[in-house]
Amino acid sequence: GLTDEETVFLLLGDGRTGKTTLAEGMLAIMGEYGIKVAFDSFLERTRSSVGQAREDIARMVGARLAVACEAADHQRLNEVMLKELSGGDRVTARFLYRDSFTFVPRVKIWLATNHAPRVRDDDNAIWRRLRRLPFEHVIPPEEQDENVKKSITNPAEAGKALLAWAVKGCLAWQQLRLGMPEIIERKTKELRAEFDPLAEFFQDCCIFGPRYEADARALRETYEEWARENGVSRPVGDRDWSRRLKAKGCERLLRRRGGVPTRMWSGIGLIMAVPEGLSAEIERRSTSTGATQIEMPTPDDDDSENVLNDPEIPF
Repeated sequence: GLTDEETVFLLLGDGRTGKTTLAEGMLAIMGEYGIKVAFDSFLERTRSSVGQAREDIARMVGARLAVACEAADHQRLNEVMLKELSGGDRVTARFLYRDSFTFVPRVKIWLATNHAPRVRDDDNAIWRRLRRLPFEHVIPPEEQDENVKKSITNPAEAGKALLAWAVKGCLAWQQLRLGMPEIIERKTKELRAEFDPLAEFFQDCCIFGPRYEADARALRETYEEWARENGVSRPVGDRDWSRRLKAKGCERLLRRRGGVPTRMWSGIGLIMAVPEGLSAEIERRSTSTGATQIEMPTPDDDDSENVLNDPEIPF
């Protein structure tokens, strides 16, 4: 009943890749400790459904494995609910026509689906929990054997082998803990980038690291020009822009450069020439280090002074 890894597994892939077969097989060997729940249990709910009995959550009392299969395309995960269920928090639920009660979930959540549900890309807490397990090999029709699925989901047939495999994995986990295999980390990051409206801009125009700084106005105007050139119909707004940069680990600074207070972002720099069409003012406010690199001076530059805490300069 341990949930200290605080992990949610997303089994993602096309049909005929074995993800549902594996999930159903695990449910079969878990007996009463495994439950199958509707995918909607982990999706955002409408305002009219808030406060209704959560029998789906109440059924998780005592369960060790909860499997949900097949989300409709473009639906959004209920990140708050998943964090509560996977993080050892106390959760309140109730059966229909019964009083509510509170319990600590001990369940591991498997989400098996062809289509990835939408997840806020800037919610670090949920992405720390999510593990994308890629199911990418589609079994050709001529190699498909329906008896395999029947055997794996029948405890009397493949159940012993599947249980032995699970026990072996548990023993390894007790020694090594869960960790993050390179392929799982890479695939999870790729999925996160799919939901990030700034991912392509960052890839095309920016570099991240503690030694980089960018003029805030130059960075924003470069993005706006990039968005126009790439046909982005709804650019990220100012408030969301700041929130997403902070989620990337960037910090706002106010530096005195040549005696003039200048708003900066630390932890990010521009790595491409200013796009054609931007004013010379942007180029003036960026120090070019080459034909394909624009990098703002670092805090060690002689004419750069951090004045973020200067009470005479509003930020």
